[in-house]
Amino acid sequence: MWVTKVSGKKEKFQKEKIRKTCLRAGANSKFAKEVAEKV
Repeated sequence: MWVTKVSGKKEKFQKEKIRKTCLRAGANSKFAKEVAEKV
């Protein structure tokens, strides 16, 4: 899957970015992993 960034640049989707964002927002590791897998 590809995502389009605000700048207009396209890049390949990375689950790890979703996981890290969840962790920064205060989610525990298990929840962050589950969210990344479902996206």
